[in-house]
Amino acid sequence: MGTILSQLVGPWGAALISLGLIVSVLVAWLSWTMLPAEAFLMMTKDRVLTRSFGRLNSHHAPTTALWVTAIVQCLFLCSLLFTTYAYRFAYTLGTAAGLIVYFFVGLAQIKDGWQQRAYGQLVIGILLTIFELLSMTLAGWRQVMILSLSLLPGFLIYWQARRTRKLRLAKNEWLAMGLISILAVVSLVLILNGTIPIE
Repeated sequence: MGTILSQLVGPWGAALISLGLIVSVLVAWLSWTMLPAEAFLMMTKDRVLTRSFGRLNSHHAPTTALWVTAIVQCLFLCSLLFTTYAYRFAYTLGTAAGLIVYFFVGLAQIKDGWQQRAYGQLVIGILLTIFELLSMTLAGWRQVMILSLSLLPGFLIYWQARRTRKLRLAKNEWLAMGLISILAVVSLVLILNGTIPIE
């Protein structure tokens, strides 16, 4: 794009595009850091994560959450040096994760619509759930299965958060973690035997 603009208006066009790209990347990096750190802080307040993730410094910033976010970002960016498929793999998993999240949003919408007798909301929830199921089917079962592997570390953190607050896991939580763990084991086997290729 910079080359095209430089041919149209001169060298300053390419410089303008380069400057815009630098600003865009810096703003994106800032949002990548702030939004996950805020999510960590909110999950700590909801007792989903251990208290360490919600620890604030003298400026009331979540120190541990910011460090974890920054380290994960750096590891991901460094992985781009070794494989050209790291970014594609990451955004594919991110897309699959988003589909699953909105599938559960649809289920929650159905539940709330039914309980409150708000049938318009119920219809919206049903349509959303069907749409997300179709989207997951079209996106491919492989990405959805691989995503289960990334959830396993979260189970340990969640269990630790509940244990430190002397709270027990509910039966449905054990059931969900068990089913996802089985799916993760199956995914790992399929990855190792080459059925699910990791590019």
